Amino acid sequence: REKMQLVLNILLVFILINAVLKFSFWKLWQVAAAGVLLVVFLFWAYPYAMEQSQVTIQNALETPSILSNIAVLVTIEVALCLAFCFSELKGLFFTEKNRWNTFLKACPALLMFPVLFYLLTQSFFYFSGMDFFTITMLFSAGSALFIIGGAWCIQAFFPERDFRIEVHLLTSLFIGILGLIITSSSNLIYIPKSEPISFKFLGISFILFIVIFILGIMINRWHWKLKR
Repeated sequence: REKMQLVLNILLVFILINAVLKFSFWKLWQVAAAGVLLVVFLFWAYPYAMEQSQVTIQNALETPSILSNIAVLVTIEVALCLAFCFSELKGLFFTEKNRWNTFLKACPALLMFPVLFYLLTQSFFYFSGMDFFTITMLFSAGSALFIIGGAWCIQAFFPERDFRIEVHLLTSLFIGILGLIITSSSNLIYIPKSEPISFKFLGISFILFIVIFILGIMINRWHWKLKR
């Protein structure tokens, strides 16, 4: 359990770092607006955070259905981040505007909100002698400053857009790997069976892959010819 808690803490840290990397592609006033929205969310969520207990949270993190939902959220987050990275890389080489890039760039880090909610509940447990409202106010201000200041520092010290895209891509892949580790359950849904290798199905899969690969090349060539 201690090792999984350590992996969870690492995952939370990288989710916040990845969110700041995503905000570094925004303008400063947009990041400030996101910080205000974040403060509003934390003040809206803190009455629910007060009702949580360490036992409830621990049991929730060990429930297979909740772990499955977390795995889905992590997968969606990583897919959006990877799509944004590839869209940004395409924008570096082509001047044509991409409507998907505008959507992917405007989409904030979705996992940032549940992560901050979890950290808010943990701050209630850690600073048990303080008032809940005071803790929420300090935590909200610190979170907003972390998001705004972190995005500004990344833009200032790493102005190269391609470098930030590469780091954002690698961080997203690392989050995906950690998400698979942390959401793994001890209950096996599919029990492996010892059976001989079916070369027939392997051959069919290989042929299917080759056919789809050739079709992709042909469609790509036809697309470029039509555009020209």
